[in-house]
Amino acid sequence: PTAQRALWGLRRLKFAAFLGRIARVYDLGIVNSEEDRAALVATSPDWARVEVLPNGLDLEAYPLGLATPDPATLVFHGALSYAPNLQAVRLLVDEILPRVRAGVPGVRLLVTGRIPTDGTAPQGAGVVYTGYVPDIRTVVAGAWASPTPLKSGAGGARFKVLEALALGTPLISTAMGFEGLAVTDGVDILMAEEPAAFAAQTV
Repeated sequence: PTAQRALWGLRRLKFAAFLGRIARVYDLGIVNSEEDRAALVATSPDWARVEVLPNGLDLEAYPLGLATPDPATLVFHGALSYAPNLQAVRLLVDEILPRVRAGVPGVRLLVTGRIPTDGTAPQGAGVVYTGYVPDIRTVVAGAWASPTPLKSGAGGARFKVLEALALGTPLISTAMGFEGLAVTDGVDILMAEEPAAFAAQTV
């Protein structure tokens, strides 16, 4: 919606002004990715020093083999109270999942985490909202793949992406989804941007 885009635009401007003000106070800024570093310096050239400290996981807490993957199950894990997650799930439900189900009938998409209480969570065939789960690791490990069509959001490696990679769950993602990670398309992940290509990679 136009009003929501305008609101996010205003938030970006306010945040950029805030970053400019604090650049004069701090000697060091720490970000999660090279993309974040470049964006911070471009927004606030007063930053004297910005270092990259990548996100990560304790791999001992994410062992392989926690669950047997179900060929009919996809998973997107992340609260829909976060606008970029809601945008990604809307894209999945409206444009990607129907194409996937045309190629692989019966596939379901599990969406975990908090869902909006105002009824704005997108609905469609095969979509299951689980709410919070006791252990997200077993849900992700039990899915055949994790489609992550993020188009916006804060920078740095997303934990949902790190968790899927750590648990051995195949990941299909937009470039925004794996920003900040040293991965190779076709080796570590499958990359796609547009819905038709994203669905084909998922299939």
